[in-house]
Amino acid sequence: MAAWVVTVFGFSYGVSQLFFGPLGDRYGKYLVIAWGCIACAATALLCGLVTDFSGLVMARGLGSATAAAVIPLSMAWLGDVIPYEERQSVLARLLVGQILGLSTGV
Repeated sequence: MAAWVVTVFGFSYGVSQLFFGPLGDRYGKYLVIAWGCIACAATALLCGLVTDFSGLVMARGLGSATAAAVIPLSMAWLGDVIPYEERQSVLARLLVGQILGLSTGV
């Protein structure tokens, strides 16, 4: 049963990335990242409030759709604003921070 939560999360995360790239180009990557963070926090709260399994599956699917805006667009935004010579070290620090945040959050 728990595999459904992981499957829905992964599928929703992957499909949602297809939509956030064009949204970031249209409205600005930084703005879409900010709204994605707010929406991701709200859906995480929703995941904690649901009382049944089907609600959890739907909340995690929605949560992964909002989370899909953060990491790929953050990397793209840094690619836009950081000079090429400094980009590798900045992206490395971003990814280390994300991995530490994910691992401590668990």
